[in-house]
Amino acid sequence: LAFNSAAAVVAGGAVLIGAAQIAPQSRALRLGAVVLAAGAAAAVIVMTEPRCLAGPYALVDPAIRPIWLGHVRENQPLARVVTENPLTAAGLFAFPAFAALVVPALLPDKRRRIDFAFLVAAAVFLLATATTVGVIRAYSFAIWLGMPLVAVAAVQLRQSLGLRNAVARTLVVLFMTPLAVSSLAIAAVAAAGLEDTKSFARPERQHCFDSASYRAMATLPPGLVLADVSYGPFILALTPHTVVSAPYHRLSEGIVVAHRAFALAAQQARAEIEERGVAYIVLCGPQAPDGLDGAAEAASLWRALQDGVRFDWLEPVGGDAFKILRVRSPRASQGTPPAR
Repeated sequence: LAFNSAAAVVAGGAVLIGAAQIAPQSRALRLGAVVLAAGAAAAVIVMTEPRCLAGPYALVDPAIRPIWLGHVRENQPLARVVTENPLTAAGLFAFPAFAALVVPALLPDKRRRIDFAFLVAAAVFLLATATTVGVIRAYSFAIWLGMPLVAVAAVQLRQSLGLRNAVARTLVVLFMTPLAVSSLAIAAVAAAGLEDTKSFARPERQHCFDSASYRAMATLPPGLVLADVSYGPFILALTPHTVVSAPYHRLSEGIVVAHRAFALAAQQARAEIEERGVAYIVLCGPQAPDGLDGAAEAASLWRALQDGVRFDWLEPVGGDAFKILRVRSPRASQGTPPAR
């Protein structure tokens, strides 16, 4: 990626420098040079790594999409967030939407229509806003890139209103900040009777992310831990253990292995677990692994362990917030119903 980016910059820069040397005063030539520079940069990337055309996750194992990546909140499209969490959507997208309305309001000034810097800033902002519509994780870029444009509009509005009082001028600016715009949008959506229906907090799992919950696990001899992908960073940071998986898209193999181990029936899962050298299995909270539901969940090792089924190749070793099971030496075993 670094090589591709550097090569693209060099190719584009060479075109721009050449155009500036040939006819530095020609606006048409400068515009053409920008187009050629963009084409040269794109050509370098396509020739050196054509898979990049498939998007930012082109090199990610497609197997993780249905079992994890497709369920990551920040990777959801704006339309889905609007449906499930309208208050959250208002908070995320209100300022980019406001800034998008500001752009055409600034264009009547002829100086801006021919100002290359303004046009580039507006184009990049609009691209970030369009990206946010497809993937909400881009909202911060849309906010950052929209702030300079709104700042220009704030100055223009202040001048057109003829405001000379410092307090009035300050209020105009404050009401156009991301915090003010987002807060007003959230209040308007709430007043309309809409509310978030899918909680981001997931209170039933909050204790699973509490540092104190990992104390018991930290006292156990170091070993490889099989757990929900979300707990990987906490286990690494707060205990002496290593983990099968963590929530990073480049660690696709571990994500697939962890999901398969929990999703398989007990005996099949056991073979996978022992092959990988797992020392502990850790569970917390009632949420099933992403992409596992219906009959598949009912037949899975995860469900059996949640229901308290005992296996003689697994030994409970305590824990309050977490259910911790040590993997014993391999031998044939059968599950037994939970104790009553």
